[in-house]
Amino acid sequence: MWEWLIIILFILLVIIRNKKRGFFWKARNGSELSFKEFMKSWKEGVEGITPLQQTKTTLWSYPLVLGGILTGIVITILKKQWWLVLILSGSLPMTLIGLLSTWQKFKQQSKIYKTMKLLERLEQAKSRLEYEEMEGTHTYTMCQCKRKSSRSYNCVLCLKEEIEKIEKELEEGK
Repeated sequence: MWEWLIIILFILLVIIRNKKRGFFWKARNGSELSFKEFMKSWKEGVEGITPLQQTKTTLWSYPLVLGGILTGIVITILKKQWWLVLILSGSLPMTLIGLLSTWQKFKQQSKIYKTMKLLERLEQAKSRLEYEEMEGTHTYTMCQCKRKSSRSYNCVLCLKEEIEKIEKELEEGK
């Protein structure tokens, strides 16, 4: 009964505090957000979570779940509640299988994410190479490798080496 009283008091204090201050939350940039603005921002953030981030979060929660199950088994054995020991022992293999499948999912998603990043880098390098090979008069500066001049930071030789390196990494990843 007193737990509910504490929860109700906490909610009332938050409401009074918000009325007094005029805002619910302070954003990172220092602006003051109302409850509606805070919830809108929170919703946008949650919707922006990638599948890899979701899997990583799920993976991090498994040690807590396994620790709770194992602790529950030990305590129920000590208290001689055998029916609860059976239920917790039955949930242990299912949790371990869930952990294994989530780990496999994480490894596959990580591999896909890495491949997507490599493809993005490859596309950017090819675009920069195309720009370097364009005809016309432009301001040229010496490339960082000091082998050839370039229009931008990398010369044609450096860009071709970068493209070859990325393509090699993509081949090794397959």
